[in-house]
Amino acid sequence: MNPVARDELNDAALWFWRRAPWRSLTNDDLFGLRDEASGMTGCAVILGEAGQEFGLGLYLGARGFEVGQRLRNTEMDNDEFAHNTDLILLTFDDPRSLPKEARTSPVAFNLIKEGGRTALPMALMKPAGRTARALSDVEAGFLARALRAVLHLQEAGRLRSEKLQVSNDIVVFLLPTKAGEPIREEGVPTAPPQTPEPPLSLTASTRKRLSRKARRGALAVSLMTPGISVRDEQLRMLAVLDLESGKLLVSEALAGPSALADSADRFVELLTARESRLPVELVTDSLQFYGFVKDALSELGVRVLYQEKVPALDDVRKSFEDFMQRGGA
Repeated sequence: MNPVARDELNDAALWFWRRAPWRSLTNDDLFGLRDEASGMTGCAVILGEAGQEFGLGLYLGARGFEVGQRLRNTEMDNDEFAHNTDLILLTFDDPRSLPKEARTSPVAFNLIKEGGRTALPMALMKPAGRTARALSDVEAGFLARALRAVLHLQEAGRLRSEKLQVSNDIVVFLLPTKAGEPIREEGVPTAPPQTPEPPLSLTASTRKRLSRKARRGALAVSLMTPGISVRDEQLRMLAVLDLESGKLLVSEALAGPSALADSADRFVELLTARESRLPVELVTDSLQFYGFVKDALSELGVRVLYQEKVPALDDVRKSFEDFMQRGGA
């Protein structure tokens, strides 16, 4: 994160702590923030009602609105949440309860000491199904503008429980690109629940071609999520690694609601290429990809495995996450 973005977020976090919006808002008071500057959208929830964890959570993209509603209605368990939701999170933690490495990590910001209380702001990105990481410059800018917007909206009386919980629709506020411009309100309803995509289905000719292939080796596949939803389209990165040679066979960005199906189609294209062999085994750290391709590939005799962590993919994932933290440049 560049120094300017870090300073802006530090300043916004300090004001958020001082104003303590959790004193009048609850975890059920959901609202949306659409950021014109970055193109990002998030369903916002204020943390602190229970007096244990204080801060702001932003569930990203159109999916975030469904997730927010389902969590509020206790229709989603933590495992499903972790594997399906991209989350930007700011919390204020007691530094005494944190190990030294956490207090000095990239996700930690300036220590706050006010009114006899001490708090350490911690801001991070939790991509769906992945471990948390530090914010990119774009994500930090969105979070800083979101924090300030919450305070302005609360001061103006536009964030009130009786208004935010009046219907199943979630009120969305549009954050302007220029300082001083009013924060407009959009009548955008909660995104409808997503229906599961049908599993991969191979045509008869494709199955015939693949069944004639020589079988050898193993492949590792990941559908990585950088946690960026730009104009409601989730960016994904498909990576296919040959575990025998260590060669990266595919590294391709996919976007939009069809990213999962597109990743499977791209993988089948790789398998059907003239020089390709059919793997004896496929291992993936993407639960969605596993569920999507398992039956079709198992019918061809490929052993398909899901592992929460595939060490062989660590270098690929780190390179990709470093690239995204630089803003995709």
